[in-house]
Amino acid sequence: CLLVAGGAYGQSNRQLQPIPSSPKEDLTAIEQLFAPPPVEKPNTMFPELRERWKDTPAFLRDSKIDFNLRSYYRDNVTSSPNSSAVQEAWASGGWVTAETGKLFDLVSLGATLYTSFPIYAPSGYGNTLMLLPNQQGYAVFGELYGQAHLFEDTHKITVGRKRYNTPFIGPHDNRMTPNTFSGYSLIGTLGDEKGDGLSLRYGGGYIDAMKQRDAITFQSMASAAGVPTSNAGVGVVGGLLKWGPASLGAMNYYGQDLLNIFYVEGRYGVEFGNGMSAVAAAQFAAQNSTGQALMNGGTPFATNEVGAKVQLGWDEFILTLGYTAVNPGFALQIGR
Repeated sequence: CLLVAGGAYGQSNRQLQPIPSSPKEDLTAIEQLFAPPPVEKPNTMFPELRERWKDTPAFLRDSKIDFNLRSYYRDNVTSSPNSSAVQEAWASGGWVTAETGKLFDLVSLGATLYTSFPIYAPSGYGNTLMLLPNQQGYAVFGELYGQAHLFEDTHKITVGRKRYNTPFIGPHDNRMTPNTFSGYSLIGTLGDEKGDGLSLRYGGGYIDAMKQRDAITFQSMASAAGVPTSNAGVGVVGGLLKWGPASLGAMNYYGQDLLNIFYVEGRYGVEFGNGMSAVAAAQFAAQNSTGQALMNGGTPFATNEVGAKVQLGWDEFILTLGYTAVNPGFALQIGR
């Protein structure tokens, strides 16, 4: 798999954005990438220790450790006229995340250790994507990165292993551990970020490797796409232009001799008063092979997808109507 859609938030307690209470708070795919993290509640644990550390350097004072536990049971039976298969396992594990504060108000470090261990995993019933294919457990540093925070943290450079959430490169976090990626990126904001004025959020980078959900090693993006003879990565560039209730975003992904994906989305919201609101959004994605078209055995291909949705809100109720269609001539190339 080369490119993976955003995530299954119903099963992911790492979903940073809360469940929306109105259509306005329901973010689009690109808005999720550029949305600022939610304001954290003050940490009231160990108040004496926090008071003692208040005058220490920010690199130590602002450090955080996050523990998460997860358990998952899956029993899946597939059958066809000539064969059948059973996938079954119960796994438990989770992850530990450590993040430092900023050193010299500029650089911070982070790491996440992901784990998954079998509780019940009968042999011969593997490939649940929760454990290794042979039903063995694992532990891996899926995230290990450094970040440079520039211009009062409005621009950020990230280098190393990291979890990304974009329209076509994302965590796909619906098993025990997510996809994570290796590379470097730059994300920043220009203009009126917090108000209703004009603002531009931009990002770009190069992703050279990927650790899939049930793996302990990173492989090239081309190899993850089913082309083990290539070490090609994926270049990504995109942006989100916002002005009041309207937004327009676009992203492009390019892999040499693999494929190119162009994605664009637009959104507009209206407030009617008395707790009533509405949002209309649309998206379009185009995929085509590049160079030697290695993902399709050397045969060039092109396809596209279009989607639209309307959301009507009243108080805390949201009604969503949506429609998507894919070119019937060739399926979109997305990951497992």
